[in-house]
Amino acid sequence: ETTMKQARQPAKPKRTDVISEAIKEYIAQHQLKPGDRLPQEQELIQALDASKGMLETTMKQARQPAKPKRTDVISEAIKEYIAQHQLKPGDRLPQEQELIQALDASKG
Repeated sequence: ETTMKQARQPAKPKRTDVISEAIKEYIAQHQLKPGDRLPQEQELIQALDASKGMLETTMKQARQPAKPKRTDVISEAIKEYIAQHQLKPGDRLPQEQELIQALDASKG
């Protein structure tokens, strides 16, 4: 059973997320604008202490449109359920199947 303290601990960030953030910081620090060039691949690999494959994966993900993470979608749906049903601390959430049905119904 997971305790509340364990549930609140943030997950370790994925390496691609760390590299992506480092690239964003580089862009901000160097005040790059659309059309400006990033450093060459080898320079980025060394500066970020990343492998070529990891850098390529990060850059590929950065070019794809962002889609919400499943956990974010579920979390927002549960927050919406709590608000709609005016649940308060100590109130019981419905059984899993009832919650799933309620969340599915709210999509439609």
